[in-house]
Amino acid sequence: MWRVFAGDSASWDQAVLVATVDIGSSVVKAAIVDPDGTIVGHAAERTRVNSAEPGEAELDARDLVEAPIDVLTAAIARSGARVGDVASLAVTGARGTVVGLDRAGVPVGRAMMWTDTRSVEELDAFVGRCGGRAHLVELTGLIPDTTLSAPAIMRWRRRSAPSGSATYFAGPQAAALLQLTGTLATDYTNAAHYGLAALAGTRWEEMLCAAAGVDPRSLPTLVPPGAVVGSIASALAERIGLAQGIPVLAAGSDATCYKLGAGVVKAGEGTLSIGTSATCAMLTAEPSADPAGLLSCTAAATPGLWEVFGIQPSGAAMLEWLRALVAGPDDLPIGDLIREAEPIAPGADGLVAVPYLMGAGVPQNDAAAAMFAGLRPLHGRAHLVRAVLEGVAFSLRMVLEALEAVGHRPTLLRLVGGAARSQTWAQILADVVRRPLETVEAEEPGLVGAAMFGAVGTGIHPDLPTAVRSMARVRRRHEPRPQSADAYAGAYRRFKDAAASARTLANPHMPEP
Repeated sequence: MWRVFAGDSASWDQAVLVATVDIGSSVVKAAIVDPDGTIVGHAAERTRVNSAEPGEAELDARDLVEAPIDVLTAAIARSGARVGDVASLAVTGARGTVVGLDRAGVPVGRAMMWTDTRSVEELDAFVGRCGGRAHLVELTGLIPDTTLSAPAIMRWRRRSAPSGSATYFAGPQAAALLQLTGTLATDYTNAAHYGLAALAGTRWEEMLCAAAGVDPRSLPTLVPPGAVVGSIASALAERIGLAQGIPVLAAGSDATCYKLGAGVVKAGEGTLSIGTSATCAMLTAEPSADPAGLLSCTAAATPGLWEVFGIQPSGAAMLEWLRALVAGPDDLPIGDLIREAEPIAPGADGLVAVPYLMGAGVPQNDAAAAMFAGLRPLHGRAHLVRAVLEGVAFSLRMVLEALEAVGHRPTLLRLVGGAARSQTWAQILADVVRRPLETVEAEEPGLVGAAMFGAVGTGIHPDLPTAVRSMARVRRRHEPRPQSADAYAGAYRRFKDAAASARTLANPHMPEP
């Protein structure tokens, strides 16, 4: 258990707790974490997403500037920590989302989320000015798509006032750091997804900025992950319940932090993550370009390592959508829906769900839509849920197969996100990908990973490897069940057929890969 520091509040360097905040796509959350990785206080607030037109996904600006402060205040109160107990505040957030700020740092309009697909025209122009897709992938390591901030900023600039009054452009981490410290900054792992920095770049690339028509001075200052950006503003410290002057750090991106929180720090180790989106990633000793154009590569938190990954835009978002559709007047918890689906046999009695609610990621097609295939009178709500659980798992198997196709076969896979809280979904994933999956004790590994940066930055732990050993622990291991292999082999074939149909329906003239 953490010890309470009872000294003078100015002596925050003797404290042993770390505060963390994560500004995500669906939820803004905060935690107070002790040196062994235990969350002693937690709070969360759902974001407000506007989707009034096809492809639109915009976030209320309050979720970037006010919600982090509110959830931090609540997490401190629930932890029982006193002023002076918390050594530092580490900030992380979702990649790709971007908001315009005026000269005073106040958000202008809503933030464009990374799931917003309306900047296709701008993306095409950006890619063309950069010398084509192959050259852009080689330079940045990223698959050019609308999840990048660069085309979103270009679209923002084309829109009418008040959007034109934006002086700066910032992601969730940078916007929160500005509010907390008065400094506009972001770390390298977050900066990568702006699409305006070279692979593992420590500065904004002039050629990329010119292609997007973006002045580098309108972007956050780049710092290493774990860097201290400044100290918390006095008025905010008092409001939140923190000591005056505690350091505020730019933790890595949310994707970087949840890998640390899951204990994934060595080359060959990988993660399956199911949050709003679904991601399969692996750490590698060398940067890796994907000739098929399916996978992206960025620098990892561990120095000298790289993350190779593929994203499916819809993960738990598909299940949340289904819950809202079928729950009726009751606010039925996701866990109850999953339990309803447990008796349904693997393969969902022939029902297939393609979870392209926000387009397809691997293979890429922003216009592809979700669908159910094979519906029969025998199928009820439980079948729909089971099919979604399996469909998300199948979509991740496609990413894993893309990794294997370029020579990346993970030696270890750990599951994080909402699916890790469900033994049923975790077992479905293990059966579908035909690999053992481990889950970790931390139900919020992203927040624990961010806390590792804070713990190292203030000397609670000497370095990241020590922090990982101290703060990340395995909870369960799910072995693939041989008896499910045959059922899922057939179901996976049906899924790939249905997924190909979904992509063809989105663009009937598009050749299938």
